[in-house]
Amino acid sequence: EGERVNRMGGQEEQEAATKGEEGEEMVARCKKLFQEDCLFQAVRLERDIADKFPNAHSKHEAFMQQVRDASEEAEGFCKDLQGDDGWNHVYGSKEDDIRVWYKPEADSPIHALRVAATIDAPLEYLLVMVNEITLFPSWLPFISDSELLSKPSKCERVCWWKIKSPLPAIFSHRDSCVYGRAIDGLDEDGCVLLLIRSLEEMEGVTFPEVKPKTVRIDIKYAAVKLIPINNNKTKVVAAGSVDPKIHKLPSWLINWVATKVCYMGVILWGRNARRVAEGKKDCPHRQRMREDAEFYAWMSARVHSFNERNGH
Repeated sequence: EGERVNRMGGQEEQEAATKGEEGEEMVARCKKLFQEDCLFQAVRLERDIADKFPNAHSKHEAFMQQVRDASEEAEGFCKDLQGDDGWNHVYGSKEDDIRVWYKPEADSPIHALRVAATIDAPLEYLLVMVNEITLFPSWLPFISDSELLSKPSKCERVCWWKIKSPLPAIFSHRDSCVYGRAIDGLDEDGCVLLLIRSLEEMEGVTFPEVKPKTVRIDIKYAAVKLIPINNNKTKVVAAGSVDPKIHKLPSWLINWVATKVCYMGVILWGRNARRVAEGKKDCPHRQRMREDAEFYAWMSARVHSFNERNGH
């Protein structure tokens, strides 16, 4: 009887050890996914670990909380990308397939905006355009200056940009310090998600001071979902809320201008992404792609792998 009890105890210990190893393996996979900015997959795995391997989950609670916090922020930013509740359609064109909606916000006279468009440009080159922050002034006429302040990870950026006022004697210039993150959801969700918000401070990062005749605006949130349709076409859905801190103009005029800026921004994004993709002549974006060849090779491989798996 004693021998049988010992065998059972040894078997239980072996099973516990095996389960512990399996839990640690899942934690390692979760960390790898999180580090590679595959947040959607990482949070699903975090939930599986909590359900199947609670001891391993508790052991790595600080990391698990980091995954949950990032996921909750992403979900909060993305709530306006789905559903039509409260949204009012204000612009739509069959010619360029760009639609714009607005939604009143309870605490502000400035509307939240949502844009949906099908852009005739490859996903990877749309991503090139937004990744090369210091080149924004070369293709976005309303941005006069921009700086990359930090790269916390492969797909995280901290930056600053300035919007030049057309009438500086009347209206001050605007600037913003911004945190942006790209989430690679291609494997399970078929999309890349960009999250953007204002940032006031970050350890180890020096933020530019607000210069004279300049007002720092507040980007409350912005989310951009990019879905590759084929090798040369991408569906884009974006939503966001910005406080431009303009008090001298009526809110209806500010909202009207914001709608036009969204529309023109999408057109310029697609037009310039196509230009870089065609590569007919050398350009600053192509030069940056050569300088950061490892990153762009990885990004291109991710997009092409998705397109091949889906027959694009």
